[in-house]
Amino acid sequence: MRLGVWMIVAASLVTASVPALAQSYVGTPLSPPALQAGIVAAVAARLLDPPAAHIRDLAPSLARNGHGYCGKVSPDGTAPFQPFHIIAGEDGSYAVLILPEKGDPPGLARANAVQLLTNFGCLH
Repeated sequence: MRLGVWMIVAASLVTASVPALAQSYVGTPLSPPALQAGIVAAVAARLLDPPAAHIRDLAPSLARNGHGYCGKVSPDGTAPFQPFHIIAGEDGSYAVLILPEKGDPPGLARANAVQLLTNFGCLH
């Protein structure tokens, strides 16, 4: 998969910074705390019930720009955790790719999403 395709997908997924709600995060804290809060809020905003989101295991990804992070998200903490990748833009925007338990993520074939998440180090 070419980086250009990822950039097209990323551009279609970019959202403005979302204020933190009542999501929970478990794992090693990111620094600065505002980065972690922004990532958690942006990932949760992709779910049907953002305040119920549970996010864990944020870690830097292998994205070449150095602004990518891998993690796992559960819509409510009881559902299975799904891998995701997020790129935090310097302007406060975020490009989020969540691999759903079943089916394709929006705008991308599942096989391509799996390849991207593998290339970014989010899947092994």
